[in-house]
Amino acid sequence: MGESEINRRGKKRKIKNNKFISRAKKKMKEGRFDILDAETYEYFLRIGESLRSMTADEDKTDFCSNVLKETAGKEWDVMRHAMSSRILEAVIPVAPWADMEGIREAARDRRSWEGMGCPARVLECLLKDSARRINEDASEKVECIKFLETKSRLFLNNLESQIWETNANHVTRCCLTCCSESSENKLHEVVKEATLYVMGWGQLNDHFSNPLISGFLQILLSSARKCCPKTCDKLLKHLNKVAFLPKSAPTEEGGLPRIFLDEPLLRLLESAVTESSEKMFLKLFNNFFKDRLLPLALSDSHFALNKLILACSDKFIFEEIYAVLMESMDELAAKGRFKILTALSDRCLALTTKQGDCIQKIKVWLGCDQKEDKFTQCLLRMTKLSELNENSKIDMNGSLVLQNMFKFNKPIKVVESFLPSDPSELRAVAEDTKGSWVFNSFLTSSSVGDKSRMRLLAKMRGSYLPLASTKFGSRVFEELWKSAKFKDRQQMISELDRSLLSSQSGRVVAKKIQLELYLTDKKSWTSKHSNVKHFID
Repeated sequence: MGESEINRRGKKRKIKNNKFISRAKKKMKEGRFDILDAETYEYFLRIGESLRSMTADEDKTDFCSNVLKETAGKEWDVMRHAMSSRILEAVIPVAPWADMEGIREAARDRRSWEGMGCPARVLECLLKDSARRINEDASEKVECIKFLETKSRLFLNNLESQIWETNANHVTRCCLTCCSESSENKLHEVVKEATLYVMGWGQLNDHFSNPLISGFLQILLSSARKCCPKTCDKLLKHLNKVAFLPKSAPTEEGGLPRIFLDEPLLRLLESAVTESSEKMFLKLFNNFFKDRLLPLALSDSHFALNKLILACSDKFIFEEIYAVLMESMDELAAKGRFKILTALSDRCLALTTKQGDCIQKIKVWLGCDQKEDKFTQCLLRMTKLSELNENSKIDMNGSLVLQNMFKFNKPIKVVESFLPSDPSELRAVAEDTKGSWVFNSFLTSSSVGDKSRMRLLAKMRGSYLPLASTKFGSRVFEELWKSAKFKDRQQMISELDRSLLSSQSGRVVAKKIQLELYLTDKKSWTSKHSNVKHFID
C-alpha cells in the first residue's frame, strides 16, 4: 500500500470520526442513551472528544487508565453500546494491561455472540492488543500469551457451533491471525491444531459456498502459511480435492469452470493461489487457468487471474501467461482490464524477465513506437496517442506500470521519454495524487543514473515554489531535495519565499529545509548544511 493510500484512508477515518461524535451529540440532545444511563453516555462522549485532541503518549496512558477505573462494574454495558464500545477500542491500545482486567472478565465466559457486534469488536481489539504487546516483549508478555491462547482455544474448541455465527466467526479469524503473527510456538500450535481439525471436519465439505466458511478458511490458509507451512500445504491439498476439483467442470462446452461462478468459493481459490507452494500453484494453474487466460481476463472473474499473476514465482509459467495476455492488449483495454497490465509489469520486474518486450509492446499498443517522446504521457493516462488530449487524466494503473518500468534493469528508453516532457507536464504529474509516485520510483531506482536525476532537477527549475505549496507536489519536492547535491539544493531553496507558508504543505517543507534561516541568514544556513547529505526524514 502506498503512502497516498494510507493518507487517504487516514483522512476518511478522521472525517468518519468527526461525524461519529456529531451523531453521538445529537442522540444525547434527543435523550437517546440506549442501555447506558445519561451520566455514563455523556462521560464517554467527553472521553471521545478528549482523545482526539491528546498527542503525548504518557498523558494518554494515564488518561485511559482513569477511564477504565471509572468503567468498573459496568464493563459489559459499555462494551455493548455502539458509542462507548467504539471509545473503548481507542482506549485499549493505550491503557495499562492490568487496568483492562474488568473488560477481559466481562467477556470471559460468553458463548453466544449473536447480535453482539459491539462487544465482539472490543474483544477483537483486546486480542490484537495482546498480540502487539507479545511482539513488543512488554512486561505483561506472559499474561498476554495466556489470554490470547485461552481465548483462541475457547473459540476454536467451539468451532462447530460458532463458525456459523457472524460475530463469533470474525473473532475466531482474529484469534488465528494474532496467533500466527506471534513469535510464540505455543500460539503457533493453536493454528496448527485448528488447521488439522478443519481438515477432518467432513460437515464443511457442503458449505464452501457459504461466505462465512469461505472467509474463515481464507484466514486459516494465510495464518497457517505464516507459522506452520507444512500443515498449510496439507490443507491446500485437502481443499483442492474436496472444494476445488468438484467444481472444475465447465458450465457449458468451452465455458469457464463452475468455480468461477461461485463467488465465495472463487475467493477461497484466490487465497489458495496466493498461499500455495510452487507444486500446488502449478496444479491450480493447470486445473483452472491454463488455456482459459484470455476468457478469464475478459470475464467478471478477472480478479482471480490478477491474483494468479501476482502470486506467480515460476518464470516459465509467467512467460506463458504473459505471451497470451500481451498479444490481446486491445481486447483487455476495451474491457478496462488495466489492472492485469499492472500485474504483468510487476512480475516482469520481480522475475527479471520480458522487461524490454513489455516496454516495446505497450509502446506499440499506445501508438508511440514512432513518437517515443510521448510514450510516458500516454502510458500515464492509459490513452493511445491518437486519443490523447489536454483533458486526459492520469490513470492509477498507468502510474503503477510506469513506476515499475523505471525499476526495470534497462529503463533508458522510458527515461528518455519522461525527461523531455515540458516542465508544465512534469509539474502536473508531480501535483497529481496518482502521478506524484512516479517521481519516487524515478529518483530511487538503482537503474536510473545520477545524470538523469540531475537532468530532472534542472528541468524542474522555476517550478519549485508552486510545487512545494501543494499537497502532493510538496512530497515530490522532498524527494527531489533528497536526491539533490548541495549546489542543486541552493538553487531549489533560492526559488522559495515566505509565501510558501500560506499553505499547510508549504509550512511542512519550509520547516524541514529551514527556509526561515535561509531567508534571514544565508551564510549560517550554508555553513550548517553544506556538508549534510540528507536532512529530510
